[in-house]
Amino acid sequence: MRASVTLPEAGAQRSGTPPEPAVFRPDVEGLRAIAVTLVVLYHAGVSAVPGGYVGVDVFYVISGFLITGLLAREIESTGRISLRGFWARRVRRLLPVSTIVLITTAIATASVYAGVDRPSVGADIRAAALYVSNWRFAANAVDYLGADAALSPVIHYWSLSVEEQFYLCWPVLLVLLTRLAGRRWLPVVRVAILLIGIGSFTTSVVLTRSEATSAYYGLHTRAWELAVGAALALWGRDVARLVSRRLAAFLSTAALVLIAYAALRYSTSTPFPGSAALVPVLGAAALLASGARGVAPGLGRLLVATPITYVGRISYAWYLWHWPVLVLLRARAGTSWRVDAIAVTASFLLAAISGVLVERPVREARWLRRHAGSTLALGAVLTIVPVLVVGPVLAAPPVRHRQPTSITQASVSIRPATRDVVLAMTPTGATGDIGWVQNGCYGHVYTPSAPSACTFGDLAGKSALVLLGDSHAAALAPAVIALGRLRDQRVLVWAKPGCPFIDVPMWYVEQNRALIECTAWRSNVLALLRGSGEIDSILLARSWFERTRVRDRSGGALSDEAFGRAWAAATARMLVTLAPLARHVYLVADVPAAPSSVPRCVSANLDDVSRCNFSRQAGAHPDSALLREEAGPARVGHARFVDLTPLLCTATVCPGVTSDGLIVYIDKNHLTRTFSASLGLLLERAIAQATASPPTR
Repeated sequence: MRASVTLPEAGAQRSGTPPEPAVFRPDVEGLRAIAVTLVVLYHAGVSAVPGGYVGVDVFYVISGFLITGLLAREIESTGRISLRGFWARRVRRLLPVSTIVLITTAIATASVYAGVDRPSVGADIRAAALYVSNWRFAANAVDYLGADAALSPVIHYWSLSVEEQFYLCWPVLLVLLTRLAGRRWLPVVRVAILLIGIGSFTTSVVLTRSEATSAYYGLHTRAWELAVGAALALWGRDVARLVSRRLAAFLSTAALVLIAYAALRYSTSTPFPGSAALVPVLGAAALLASGARGVAPGLGRLLVATPITYVGRISYAWYLWHWPVLVLLRARAGTSWRVDAIAVTASFLLAAISGVLVERPVREARWLRRHAGSTLALGAVLTIVPVLVVGPVLAAPPVRHRQPTSITQASVSIRPATRDVVLAMTPTGATGDIGWVQNGCYGHVYTPSAPSACTFGDLAGKSALVLLGDSHAAALAPAVIALGRLRDQRVLVWAKPGCPFIDVPMWYVEQNRALIECTAWRSNVLALLRGSGEIDSILLARSWFERTRVRDRSGGALSDEAFGRAWAAATARMLVTLAPLARHVYLVADVPAAPSSVPRCVSANLDDVSRCNFSRQAGAHPDSALLREEAGPARVGHARFVDLTPLLCTATVCPGVTSDGLIVYIDKNHLTRTFSASLGLLLERAIAQATASPPTR
């Protein structure tokens, strides 16, 4: 049954699927070529285009323009929108190459990636096949641990998911609006697109400041870019009347200048999309407007050169191929300009071959063009095949291991594993062995306040043991909770990703702004501490890796010397603040860090997991040296310094895997829940040693 709308004033009805747009715009092909080239160069690490990611925004404007123009012409010529026909054309255009790239990527990933990373890539491919990868990547990127996850070879499919969601929603909305409006469909649709554009742009600006990841990946924050293109299509005749030859020349030149400015001047530190996306979006819109009456003179003529329009013609396939080829070749051969050049060239050739062997034959197949139902059935098959394939292809290989015995604090071994050790957990199990406190006690990066109900350990204990800090403190929480049970104490835990509990302003590098939520959260936790009853000890744990987030007031990077002074002075101020709140205050040194993800190393070295042990000298952090050398003679509260490194490592080696077969880290610097929970007694010993030493000065 055809899903359509009939308008009283429409001309004669036509049967079958309406044709594609009759007017070919070679300058649009040229604009596609610019967009895809910017994205490819950016992903290939070409430093000259640090903002090349704006090519995606150019694509969105083009899609909104072409799709809305197609649907509007269909309404004018047939009086209805055939959803079956529209979606059938999208299937023929998009899914064949997309499916081939996904399946090829799955097979290549199985031969390149360590087993521990394959299931995650498989989930990414399933999300891409089902048009929801933008939401999957948004959810994962919010996780602080996402930075250490394997780089997905299909992360670029997020932008296709946004477009595919647009293809699903926008025609349906047009059907509803035109059915309600009848002969006045065009003014109603114009108002709707304005409201959608204004609402989406406002949402994008607001969320880019507070929820940058959601803003980057979301349809709700990108819809305005598609709406700009749609508006150009809906006001197409008016634009054509207004654009003179001279104005067209100006617009085409201004368009390329705007897009070039964004590509050359923006970077990963630019808050995006938000208002910054206006520059490339308006550039793309200006270029489309300049060609409303034919190819614009001036720079616009450059876009219709045959080599450029050819790149535009294969831009979709090139976009699909370039990222998995880059990522997988880098994983196999390392990162260098030669590797990237080979990857870019290979992906271009694959795109050209795909156009000849796949895209064009499927798009022009007569039997598919005649039968929308057959095309939609093919689309269902092309959607489900990658979903079914990735399970067996990217399943984590079986790993010989035993179930860990019950942990006793007295028997835990922290000796590094030898070659013949039997693992007590799989690498995949280790990556998910996160025992951090819940109920908001491990706060979100954007949360400015903390919940009061963050009590663990012996809930009936009269005195409290408090743990404060960032994600590395959260990873120590199982050890501190175990210590609380040994002492019959309540354990209060407040931790926040990227927010060390010291009196230093943090900078949100990804959004190029001060992380004011961190400062507010610390103040809130201090207020909660003052009302928490008797506190025996406060443990302050921080990650040394936060040094990249400590900036000057304008966000500029600090030298090592300046950072050392700022870090130590901020630590000293916080220790003085905490001193009156507890009998003892302890500064816990950061745990040693492995050179790379330990589960990934174990997965790649199952024949000899001792290769995943690492040098103590390389992994230890200079917290104690910083505090001694930079704090000077001033008394720092009555704090003691607790260093677990001598207890976790031998004189030369730190374990990635223990002699009991426990994998120590979920990545390269956060402890697994199982290992952390085993450290209660060792932590007690370290604290006892620190208590016997003079206070930190």
